[in-house]
Amino acid sequence: MVCPRCGSIFTSDVPAQAYVITCYTCGWRKLVAPLPQIPLRKLPDLARELEYEHRAKHGFKAKTEIKPIFHSLRGTNLEKSSSRYRQCPDCSNWLWLISEDCFFCPRCELYYIPSQGARYYSLNDVIRQRTPAGSVDEVIREFNDLLRENCGFKGLNPVQERALREIIKNIENGRSKGIVALPTGTGKTILAACLARWIIARLEEIKGARILFLAPRLVILEQVATMLDMAGVCVTGFHRIFKDLPVGLHPLIERGYRYEKKGEELLNLLESDWPYILCAIATTPQLLYNIRRDDEKWEILLKNIDRVKVLIMDEVHHTYNGEEMKHKVMREIIDRVEYVIGLSATPTNEAVINVGSLLACHSIEEAMQLGVLVEGIKFYVYDTEVKRRGAEEPFDEWKVCIKRRAYEYAKKIIEIINDVRKSTGRDEVPKTAVACPNVKEADALYEVLKGKLGEENVYIAHYRSQGRKPVEEIPYFRDSKSGILVSVNMIDIGFDDKDLEILVLARPIRNPISYVQLVGRVLRMPSEESRTWNIKSKLGYCIVVDLTKSLYTLVGEESPAGFFKLSERIMRGLEKAKNFERDLRGDRRRTEIPEIDANVRVTHIKTQLIRPKPILCPNCHRYIYPEYRDGEKVCPECGFVFSPRPRY
Repeated sequence: MVCPRCGSIFTSDVPAQAYVITCYTCGWRKLVAPLPQIPLRKLPDLARELEYEHRAKHGFKAKTEIKPIFHSLRGTNLEKSSSRYRQCPDCSNWLWLISEDCFFCPRCELYYIPSQGARYYSLNDVIRQRTPAGSVDEVIREFNDLLRENCGFKGLNPVQERALREIIKNIENGRSKGIVALPTGTGKTILAACLARWIIARLEEIKGARILFLAPRLVILEQVATMLDMAGVCVTGFHRIFKDLPVGLHPLIERGYRYEKKGEELLNLLESDWPYILCAIATTPQLLYNIRRDDEKWEILLKNIDRVKVLIMDEVHHTYNGEEMKHKVMREIIDRVEYVIGLSATPTNEAVINVGSLLACHSIEEAMQLGVLVEGIKFYVYDTEVKRRGAEEPFDEWKVCIKRRAYEYAKKIIEIINDVRKSTGRDEVPKTAVACPNVKEADALYEVLKGKLGEENVYIAHYRSQGRKPVEEIPYFRDSKSGILVSVNMIDIGFDDKDLEILVLARPIRNPISYVQLVGRVLRMPSEESRTWNIKSKLGYCIVVDLTKSLYTLVGEESPAGFFKLSERIMRGLEKAKNFERDLRGDRRRTEIPEIDANVRVTHIKTQLIRPKPILCPNCHRYIYPEYRDGEKVCPECGFVFSPRPRY
């Protein structure tokens, strides 16, 4: 594939479906996509011509860049040319496409919102007049309307609404930095977008402001911003919140690009003026760390970092708090940014000290009570005993592969799967994810399960797995309606599958933060499409299989109900990290993992369904567990309808 900028050859299995041209000098962006009269093969030449014309307008002093987009526009709101090309209603000049519902005329300096035919003549006006304002109740009500119009959601879910009320009150009382602690699956990213929009509209001067969104992994960033979002297509929920505003989302997420190139791009985005567009940048804290190594580049970054008015740090418990990252990188940035919002389902004590105290905190139990997460968790707790054959010396049983253990674990997993099939009358294998101790034992478990359940029902994803790469295998599993995903570290932070039904912990989890993070993967409400078959809607609970009684060890009592106490303590930032990231990832050694022969006994201890405390119905004044009827949360006694169920 030919690069439209320099004529060199891209190494890619698929041709670019479109290109986006960015001017770092003025913020102009141009989506170059196929039309009936412009075939795909002519796009590189057209992109070069348009870039040349724009640079000529700046006297060839503008900094510009052309980037390929490998995703097709098919199925997006900008698929038709009429959606991409519009004329100014005042002067008939061709408008800049900023976002799906926001265009700009550089001649008239007019912002045009096609869905409402609205016109604005300054950046301050369009953002302030179109952003919810007033009392907290008014802000909540207007954001509910905005979510319906821009995203197709029913509005803020009950957890988001409670959190947004708390955060707004804290900010109005002068607290501009802190952490929002909400369980996995309650919509932290959407809440952060609403909050960023509200904060930006409060600024004295919006021109030149930046939003910086940091996340520790590319898989998380791709849920916030894609290359299509950069081209003006609102793909992610985060971007759709800004669909009707002149907000240019700029992701620095291209896989395979060197940090040096991304670093230069970040500095360009911070230095440039962009008088007509509010720039939102999405990248990783590792990129900041890389820039910190170059004193000259770091000085440029610090000189311009005050343009960042809102810093959002997703998964704030992760990566940011190492000694060098905390003291030499994030501390200098946090101190220079006016509003800093950390997001986490498990904020560590170190994160609270580094970023600020909690702006809002709502527990897993509360989210389950409010119907935002699954109604209950059924724990299967086992104890695993291992005795090495023919040797008495001590050894770390989790640093080796024991095929007998994989076989015994497979038996237990299949027993539980068969029980679920019997309870639901479903023939397919429930969607199950297994966290193994190391890659060699993961391979052994995969082979046993494949032999018992069939190759079509078992997936494997780790850095040494044969066949499809993990970045390919996990989407296959996520898009399926059944099957088992065997992994070591691929189901931790960033793994997002609403329809996951069973989580199996086939290794000891020694840090409570890691335990809550992993269990959070299975607590999401199922998607609308899966509710006819998913056990979380049919039986009202998800399943967690703890094969090493880690929960009992962590809570200090032999009761699965202790999970709620454990998770609430973590949500309040009272636990220290204690190398939890290593615990979460499992054994990722690159060296060969030894295999030993051992006797293994897996003993069932307890099976218990835990549910949150019942809530008080405001209509019949009875304590009840809500039920769901036709997508609404209702009181089973009197039929009272609670807040609407969220759609994401």
